[in-house]
Amino acid sequence: MGAHKGWRVRRSPSSAGGWLAEVRDSGRYRSRTFPAKTAATAWAVAEAAAVQARASVDALEGDTARKQVDDYLANLAQRGRSAHHLADCARILGGMAASVPDLEHRSATVRLEAWLASLACGPATRNRYLTVTRGLVRWLQKRRRVRVDPTAPIERANAPRYLKPQFSLDELRTIVRAVGDRQHLRACLLLYLGLRDGETGLVQWQDVDWSGQCVLLRMRGGKIKRDKERIVPLQDELAAILWPLRQDNGPVLPTTGANGRITFDRFLRRLGIDKDGRSPHSLRHCYAGLRVATGDPAALVGFAMGHSSAATTQIYLGLAARYSQAVGDWPRGQFRLLTRWAQPIRGSTD
Repeated sequence: MGAHKGWRVRRSPSSAGGWLAEVRDSGRYRSRTFPAKTAATAWAVAEAAAVQARASVDALEGDTARKQVDDYLANLAQRGRSAHHLADCARILGGMAASVPDLEHRSATVRLEAWLASLACGPATRNRYLTVTRGLVRWLQKRRRVRVDPTAPIERANAPRYLKPQFSLDELRTIVRAVGDRQHLRACLLLYLGLRDGETGLVQWQDVDWSGQCVLLRMRGGKIKRDKERIVPLQDELAAILWPLRQDNGPVLPTTGANGRITFDRFLRRLGIDKDGRSPHSLRHCYAGLRVATGDPAALVGFAMGHSSAATTQIYLGLAARYSQAVGDWPRGQFRLLTRWAQPIRGSTD
């Protein structure tokens, strides 16, 4: 009844009778019911669907992993992903395509496991490589360019969970008191606003609302996650630091092109603080820990940090327990690192 060609027509098992036109697609039959007096129509529909399915299979001949990666990257660019994200995906998927030229070959899973095992990296980086590859495969499956997911049998590595090194309150006080230094201003933006290091150059003077005590962060360009905006509370202490430097417009911290990690290490060394594996991103962790320790909800903190998932915010909350006892007398959501701080600045900039 045509089953050897990828289609068949048979009687419907229901009490109403009729016919079932079935077409084999992705290893299983998909059926469509027709009334009892339309057997010829059922045969014609089944055969036409089978011809279309075979044509789509023939079109996939020569669809190599390299071509699939190029199409996937073009789709990511069309969806507005950042240049940094595209370059990272191109590097990961380029290595994958060189090791696994055909994602539908029966040895694709074995080749993928061998490629992941050959990476000189830790379990967290291996999981990231696997996640990017799975994103490619799922995109291909939605477009029926891959029938079977070769990454399905591969399990994620058990990455050890640990708390990133954080700054003590005494060290944070030393950092925020180093007035008059460009790196001091950069560190204050990271700590008091919870920014990523690549976002410090995005803070504009015209986006600082002194009366409303908030900062509008316009995320445009640079090595950032997404093109979107978010509002971050303006801490009283940060307002007191920025007030003498205020201008009508322009960036609060103009970019210089210098290596941020190296200049931050020099800044800590100049203050007599041991680096101890800490980076500018550690101040972002301190921001989340201090706000939650003073009673702010995790969801509110995640919104201010630009997280799209609550699970991401949970990664930053491990430091809250370390700070909770020392900041018990602080106002909710407010930092009190300086011995003396100005009252909230709610007037005009005149």
